[in-house]
Amino acid sequence: MIDANDLVQHRRCACHYCWGKGHNYMWCDEVEFAEELAKAEGLPESLQPKDVGGYGFNPFMPPHSSCPRCYGVGESTIYVPDSKLHGPIARLLYRGTKKTKDGLEILMADQDKAMEMVARHLGMFNDKLKVQGDTENPLTVLIRELQGSSLQPVANPPD
Repeated sequence: MIDANDLVQHRRCACHYCWGKGHNYMWCDEVEFAEELAKAEGLPESLQPKDVGGYGFNPFMPPHSSCPRCYGVGESTIYVPDSKLHGPIARLLYRGTKKTKDGLEILMADQDKAMEMVARHLGMFNDKLKVQGDTENPLTVLIRELQGSSLQPVANPPD
């Protein structure tokens, strides 16, 4: 079986508070902080962003186990590697992408259906039940045994 994790992965990544100084909000860089500060212009000082958590946020870091904001769980992220990087095995599963209203959908071949088709081709399933002329058919054996039995119909069976 091909591993679907080669095409799409669910990851738990650090939140902005995990690795910030004193578990304060950590910004990616000074530019991101300046942009947010400009958006908050005119707001009271208490509502303006602070950079006490520092800079250098990396969302691919693991969550910090004692983070008071996410409790060490981090943030749920879907990671989709570049399809050009898929190995030859993963390419057998990959069927492309589709843009939907909810985001990106990764299209994959149905591995279970493929395995079923291989098994059918190899004759591993007996889909046809022969009733006529098959002496080994369980239904035929049962009818033959019942024909010679001493079971008699009862006119008024007890309840």
